[in-house]
Amino acid sequence: MIIRADKISRRVEDKWVLRDLSFETRAGEVFGVLGLNAGGKTLLLRTLAGLEPLDTGTITVSGEVADLRQECEFVPATALSSRGGFLRRPGPESPLEKVERINRSLESGKTFILLDGVFDGLDPVNADKLRERIFERAAAETNTFIVSGTDRRQIYLTCDRIGILHNGEFVQTGAPEEIYKAPESPVSASLTGYVNLIRARRLTSSKKDVHEFVTIDGEHRLTAEATEKRRLSPINKDTLLSIRPEEISISFGASFPEDNLIKARVTDVRFLGPVTRVKLDANGLSLQALVLRLVGLEIGEECMVGIPPDRIKILPE
Repeated sequence: MIIRADKISRRVEDKWVLRDLSFETRAGEVFGVLGLNAGGKTLLLRTLAGLEPLDTGTITVSGEVADLRQECEFVPATALSSRGGFLRRPGPESPLEKVERINRSLESGKTFILLDGVFDGLDPVNADKLRERIFERAAAETNTFIVSGTDRRQIYLTCDRIGILHNGEFVQTGAPEEIYKAPESPVSASLTGYVNLIRARRLTSSKKDVHEFVTIDGEHRLTAEATEKRRLSPINKDTLLSIRPEEISISFGASFPEDNLIKARVTDVRFLGPVTRVKLDANGLSLQALVLRLVGLEIGEECMVGIPPDRIKILPE
């Protein structure tokens, strides 16, 4: 069984929180909804569960209009109770109580389990236990899951596919790795991981195989490989270039002009476990790089930074 939303919209007071949003799940999959705080994730899941009315659009189960309350179990991040006609939070909930509550929801007998921010506040051990339970039921096609959250790491670990929710619609859907490597918008790039977003102006014709840009900050010349014409801004307007920090190289004076080599100064170094994040300033252009080990570089020292043209993505705004 699959659940399909077709151009659904929901307005709260004078704001469209969901607008012409369409997507469908696959049987036995875990679909993730990744977005900013107060970005409509909870409202989307409550609407899919039949707990909120639609202003426009339709939601069907396996092609048929169904009673969504009978098909979907909505599981909030925090336990709620009804008292005097109002939903209330009964008090602090321990991680163990939270996992037990969610496990009870898994046994509701409903096909679609909608988990709204349920990994928030869970320690790694309890989060992993919950995830294994989800995987078991999805693999057996006992349930199809939709999981929302702001923590991309939890979404990556849990979900087969994800949708990037922004301004009431999915701006991109796909496998986590696919969206990470080929974001189609600045918000997709930012929500899925550390990223350098570089504002620049194109210097070459859109017909060229290789495009040359000049950065707004620092006035560095960068080349990027050809892309779809629809991604190119007019030559007289700014555009955004994106590159992941782990794709930037740091060296000590070796010259490879084809790698967009520019001089920079180290401004910050942060240990992140398996990698180290290095922040750099290149004549006003701020960059960050992720390296496995930082050897021989300290804050204030200069280095050369390589920005490979084949790793640069040109993002339409």
